[in-house]
Amino acid sequence: MSARLERLVELAQTPRITIQVLPFSARSTPGLLGGFVIAQTQGMADTAYIESAGLLGRVTERPEDVSALTFRYEGIRAEAAPQRESVELLKEATQKWMS
Repeated sequence: MSARLERLVELAQTPRITIQVLPFSARSTPGLLGGFVIAQTQGMADTAYIESAGLLGRVTERPEDVSALTFRYEGIRAEAAPQRESVELLKEATQKWMS
């Protein structure tokens, strides 16, 4: 586990990757409803992949679906710790796993 956490810390140092930790104290849990990915490609419609417990994932380009997931994503980001604080939390967790 410590190697995985160390890898996340390394990745957080790259300019194109942002890692934010959502603390257990977060008020809402929109990310627990199922995983999702939003793909944005220049010149093409945004696309989302949605997973849900016990069901197969699905892909959607419907603007209302992508918009709802984008809103959910922004809510998660708003409650997550900023990147610098998140990296420190990952470093602390790495030390705990190593000892």
